Amino acid sequence: MTLATLPPRPAARFTSVEPLARLREAVLAAPRAAERLRVAVDCPAVDPLTWARAIPQRAALAYFAGRDGDDAVLGAGLAEVVTAGAAARAAAGWRYCGATGFDDRPEVARFAAPLVEIGVTARRGWVAAYLVGPPEPARRRVVALIDRMLARAADVDGTSLGAPTLIGRVERPDRAGWERVMRRALAAIAAGEVGKVVLARQVELTFADPVDPMRVLARLAAHEPRSFRFAFRRGGSTFVGASPERLFVRRGREVVSEAVAGTRRRAADPAADRAIGAGLLAADKDRREHAFVVDAVTRSLACVCDAVSTTSPPTLMKLGTLLHLHTRAAGTLRVGHDDADLLRALHPTPAMCGWPTPAARALLREVEPFARGSYAAPVGWIGRDGAELAVGIRAVELSGRVALLTAGAGVVRGSDPDAEWGETEAKLAGVLAAVAPS
Repeated sequence: MTLATLPPRPAARFTSVEPLARLREAVLAAPRAAERLRVAVDCPAVDPLTWARAIPQRAALAYFAGRDGDDAVLGAGLAEVVTAGAAARAAAGWRYCGATGFDDRPEVARFAAPLVEIGVTARRGWVAAYLVGPPEPARRRVVALIDRMLARAADVDGTSLGAPTLIGRVERPDRAGWERVMRRALAAIAAGEVGKVVLARQVELTFADPVDPMRVLARLAAHEPRSFRFAFRRGGSTFVGASPERLFVRRGREVVSEAVAGTRRRAADPAADRAIGAGLLAADKDRREHAFVVDAVTRSLACVCDAVSTTSPPTLMKLGTLLHLHTRAAGTLRVGHDDADLLRALHPTPAMCGWPTPAARALLREVEPFARGSYAAPVGWIGRDGAELAVGIRAVELSGRVALLTAGAGVVRGSDPDAEWGETEAKLAGVLAAVAPS
């Protein structure tokens, strides 16, 4: 099998659809022998999401933007689907994006290289094509998708659907069911079965008309600009979110993760907001909940990394409407380990599942009346020289007129059912406002 990677073309002044048109030319001019080829063209740095509406509705879509706003990538179509380990061993420049499932094992979690990629970093923008398999069929697939995107480009900045009318709401569990689930969780904690468990609620909303995923994502991003923004369309559904939480980022062999646990709703008044933050930093229940996560993340990193360190004491992560306790953890990935090993070590953290993990997972399977899907699962991208994965929270699964919102709360000894219900309500509120703005 022949492997080749073309270098990016020199930056130039492109306008409108010119980057894609230039990419089409480059694909047609690419070597005919290579069965694995990435063709890239530099272009002005623009938010790749502006091209999302040019992607045909039936084509796969993958979008992921880093929390600091200096790295974003949009993929259209599917060129190749691989495991996390294979993605980490790919050729330089290749990125594989994916939203895994909460219950997926790392060895079966899948990440995809698109047919067409539009990306931006702090330094440059680019468009790229991935040609995988027999050269001529691969070339035809890419050119056909580019042609469809060029034909739809006039609608990229067009109007989208208006705010939908809500016609139905179902909660799983309802308030009475939540009380029962909480009693079972607290009993398990008292019996020493688990030290912590993260219970989730799901709200299913039905609307009179289809919900526009890109408009929802835009509202989420505006609400939480310093978040990991993502959208993954597969089949007839799109998983969209703006997560505050990093699972890990890898640059070369340097790895950074974090613990995010302990929550309060913010106040509009600055003095009141400071008081709430001080209260969160001093709260025994929240500090114990956070300590579970810090300890687990540190131990997990130490399984695959050297020189593991954490910041101490926890600091406040300040979001638009919420405050969280936050601790940074870092290490150097050992030779012989890759992103699949990091996934295996870090997912799920006690912030998303509980501790110890096997017992907490068993309890969740017993008491949660729904499948989590991609909620709280790793989302992001993996490549040879780096990777960035967030935790799929503050998100919604959209399928036509139906929206599934999920939020969780960490339960430890002394947790109060009413307070934990209120925490999930606070987490759901921002997503609900993006899906069904008043």
